[in-house]
Amino acid sequence: MSLRDVISSSKIQMLFADAGYKITIINLKCVLKEIGFNWNGKVCSIQQLIGKLKDYINPEAMATSEPLLETRIIHNLTDDDAKLLGIKKREGTHSVIEIIKELFYSIGKPLYQIFREFGDGQLMEYHQFAKIVKGYSNNTLSDADIKEAWQTTCQKHKRKDVIGFKEFQSEFSIHIPLSGSLDSETIVIRKVREWMFVKQYSTACAFERLLRTADRLVQKTMRRPDLHVACVMNGVGLTAPEIDFLFDILSQSSTANEISQAQWASKIFDDAMNPLQLIREIIMADNMDADDVLFQMKLNPWDEPLEYPKFLVCIRRIDPSFSEGQARALFDKIKNQVEVVEIQTMLTNFCGTLLDTVDYKNQMFKSLYDEIYRKGKEEMFLTILEQSDSKSDGKVVPDTLEKIIKRVTGGAQSRFSVIDIRKFVRQLTRDRDQKISYVDLMDKICAQGNKEHNPFKTIVSRIKFFLESNNLAIEALVKRLQDPATNLVSIDKFADFLAMKIDKKRPREILHTFAEYIDVDKDGSIGVQDLRTCLVNIKSSAFFKGNGLALSKSQFNTQHKFYPKNLSVNIPNTKVVEVCKEIRHAMMEQKLAYITLFKMCDPQGAGMVSLGDFIFGVQSIAEIAAPLLEKLFDVMDENKIGMVDFEKFNRILRVEAPSQIPGPGDIVEDSFVW
Repeated sequence: MSLRDVISSSKIQMLFADAGYKITIINLKCVLKEIGFNWNGKVCSIQQLIGKLKDYINPEAMATSEPLLETRIIHNLTDDDAKLLGIKKREGTHSVIEIIKELFYSIGKPLYQIFREFGDGQLMEYHQFAKIVKGYSNNTLSDADIKEAWQTTCQKHKRKDVIGFKEFQSEFSIHIPLSGSLDSETIVIRKVREWMFVKQYSTACAFERLLRTADRLVQKTMRRPDLHVACVMNGVGLTAPEIDFLFDILSQSSTANEISQAQWASKIFDDAMNPLQLIREIIMADNMDADDVLFQMKLNPWDEPLEYPKFLVCIRRIDPSFSEGQARALFDKIKNQVEVVEIQTMLTNFCGTLLDTVDYKNQMFKSLYDEIYRKGKEEMFLTILEQSDSKSDGKVVPDTLEKIIKRVTGGAQSRFSVIDIRKFVRQLTRDRDQKISYVDLMDKICAQGNKEHNPFKTIVSRIKFFLESNNLAIEALVKRLQDPATNLVSIDKFADFLAMKIDKKRPREILHTFAEYIDVDKDGSIGVQDLRTCLVNIKSSAFFKGNGLALSKSQFNTQHKFYPKNLSVNIPNTKVVEVCKEIRHAMMEQKLAYITLFKMCDPQGAGMVSLGDFIFGVQSIAEIAAPLLEKLFDVMDENKIGMVDFEKFNRILRVEAPSQIPGPGDIVEDSFVW
């Protein structure tokens, strides 16, 4: 006998009994009459009966329950019947435990409430477990099935005849994905596509397979209970809540009754058997070029070839639901002989063209140098960046940086298009908050745009690198270069050191000039304090302004000071308050008093703080941009002598409103020419 054979009501009753559903012949005949069959003689086939029952049952009432009758009938099918319907049967204790899981889920009660229904709420024995299962399943599960599920649970958790709530919850709970969560949607869709890929189903074939299993080929749509049965019987690998969640995201509504093939295809992309075609269609649909692909994948064209783990991460940045099987097949298709994927090879396969970015970033650095520095827009550029720096840490978000570059380079008349600037900004290094350091950016524009923009600062930077790489202290270097007779390092001797160790290509006369600059106190020799002053000011743009012009003469007889002067005109008082607030916040986190921070900025214990020491000390506790600290120092240095005592340091750091900051009329400038 097959499921298509028309049989009598008594035969149907016997089949129901075999499936665990005990129903009297009177009740069965009433049901048959209600759904439109003749109750005498041969009435219908099992296939027709299930179809009629599905149509009769209210889908909304069944939306949150598992159709246990169908599950049990299918579970008890003969091999021939299963083959006829194309249904994959679930075998063994695992299927019974899954049915009990989904039964408990469909009840809608918390597990702890179910656990406590027939007992003391601490431990559960078999008779209590059987009573719960039979009560909620209307005796559809046989005693043998329930006993087997119980024994399996006890053996798994190494318990004898009793289990606690911990074991009960571990065995019979179902993880419910958060409704509306993008991560949950990604996980569920990935499971479906993994199943499709393993079975080699296209989108249309997969949906047709589910329709056939749920006996909905004629209707071409599936209701929520149909999707439950089809997914479970085809081994898609989704839990009951995940199937509910899948139905909701496909129908785009928690109250919809059916899903169509078009809705299925809207989320379950086509060509699952061809991952390369799939990724190409995604890129085309989003109108992405090679640069967009790299940006989405967080890669650079010059990066090392990708091994599979990193390749999988990058692919899922394009499409989070891409299954591991699809990613592995794609990797195997485009990898080279050493089992890695070249960046340019990947782009060629995904976009059809190579990414033309050779020296693009460096070319932009040079172009920006011409537009900003050669045209005297450096101060304007820095000021706008500082005003956009919400946390005063020297960083801005990429979108803001793009707009600022566009504005500074001419706005609507800029030689750079929005796409040019965006392509450039995407290649800049970002921190973990996806922000870009504009201080580093300005240094790189100068370094790449014009290597001779500030050669004196380059020399000092190389001295700093020489000391760090050789693990040398300033005192040790000075001692090595000293003349034994005088214990001094002459300007000529230090120029020789620069020529031999620091910059072998630069003319010696220029290096001699730089050695004179490094002699800050102008006593004719290079001492520890001279070198320390230059190195501690390495982050100060005021110190190196004009290629060290302020250091060409003694600071005691020149109008060109190397400490900042009149910089406060470029910073609004509101920004001063913001910077002070960030410093106070860092002090509070580290439990520092104002006098403690002052001493950190005064390592010599002189009772006065210099610009370089101020920047070094503050940046040791807070991430504040050096240009902003220069301007804050200028505000503190009311007498414009390049030094700040504790009284001024303390008073300015405590300001909480712009009105507390002294104006130009409140400042008495020193009358001496330092």
